[in-house]
Amino acid sequence: MEKSLSGNYLVLLVLILFGGCACNSVPPVLQEEIEMIKPLWSTTLPGEAGVYNDGLIGLPVYKNKILFHSTYFTNLYNEDNRIHALDIETGKIEWTFPETYDNKNPMFFWGTPYIYDEKLVAKMPKFGNLSRNDRIICLNLNTQQLLWTVDVPENISYAGCRDVVGISGIFYYMQESENGAYIFEGNVMTGNVDSIYSLHPVTQNGRVEITTNNALLGEIDGESLLFFASKLINDKNIKEEYECFFNIFDVKERKFLSRISVSNDENYVVSNAKFYDNKIYCTSGRKAFCIDPVSGKLLWEFSSTEHVNYTAQGLLVQNNVVFLWGDNRFIGLDATSGHLKYKGDIECGNAEVFGGQVYIISRDGHLYLLNIENGKLICKITCPDKYFLTGCKPQVFEDKLFVFDEHHAYCFNAFSK
Repeated sequence: MEKSLSGNYLVLLVLILFGGCACNSVPPVLQEEIEMIKPLWSTTLPGEAGVYNDGLIGLPVYKNKILFHSTYFTNLYNEDNRIHALDIETGKIEWTFPETYDNKNPMFFWGTPYIYDEKLVAKMPKFGNLSRNDRIICLNLNTQQLLWTVDVPENISYAGCRDVVGISGIFYYMQESENGAYIFEGNVMTGNVDSIYSLHPVTQNGRVEITTNNALLGEIDGESLLFFASKLINDKNIKEEYECFFNIFDVKERKFLSRISVSNDENYVVSNAKFYDNKIYCTSGRKAFCIDPVSGKLLWEFSSTEHVNYTAQGLLVQNNVVFLWGDNRFIGLDATSGHLKYKGDIECGNAEVFGGQVYIISRDGHLYLLNIENGKLICKITCPDKYFLTGCKPQVFEDKLFVFDEHHAYCFNAFSK
């Protein structure tokens, strides 16, 4: 009997030593499997300065060409930033804009542009000594010709949202001044723009800021609505005292529908927002919120009690899951209730979601794929050359995944096979 019992202990010990990974909440990934994941193609992007800016964020796929940034050189007086159209099947560079550098008209691509037919409308923020004001440009993607440029006045070119959104031939963007903020409407064909609404402080020494990094435009019951968060300071000399709001604006009627007060986390503002299933999801520090834009009611609020080092303000929503990510943490919430589903410790530098998979560019330079519904690791990809850049927003088109490192554009199979 004792011999039989010892044998059972031995079997149990072997199972623990060699099979312990099976009970881990995150399935293990073998090193051999990681190294076997190779890109379909790799292209060296022109320029010696590398892709140091936001890179692929917002840039689209157009006629089977994926657009990437690169920078030829950078110093105090010269910034040669361009975009390259790569064939999605081969990675071959088909065209570059601009073809040659013009120090009188430097390009600086950033943010998410708006595309209408073959026209790409992008906002170029002011950049150091190179550009004292923001610009709105329109590029013909068929001919690579600059169709028109709007020079935004310097007094309303304060740092703010860099995105452009639109409906058919009309586009919208937001600007900020020293004290207030403005919503602009423009015509894609002509480049004519007009301020359609302004936000001003309630006190003479106050200030209004737009705090959401991304611009959101959605449709509810036939109404075209612009969603954004704002920060109201009653006294600019007391910067730590302010109120946060989430705003819903009807762009066609040019009027505010609601301004919803948000209980921000300590010294944070509402920085990220998503429109999903006719609801607004947004984050402030360690807090996340769900708002009904029709009634203007707060449906739920999630608040983490962890240290600020575990703040997860990045925000993705898909498959009824709210995925939060930050420098040291990722969190999955039920989108209906706000209840915690899972959390993990990947050091996230950037992330996007496609087809139920979260693609994370980690601060360790790797690319992680997670199942958004349960947070489990699908695979981990090692960069073929050094490390992937956290400035990269992963992008998926059909069955292909596009990412980059400092000097290369890569294409991988998008989904685990």
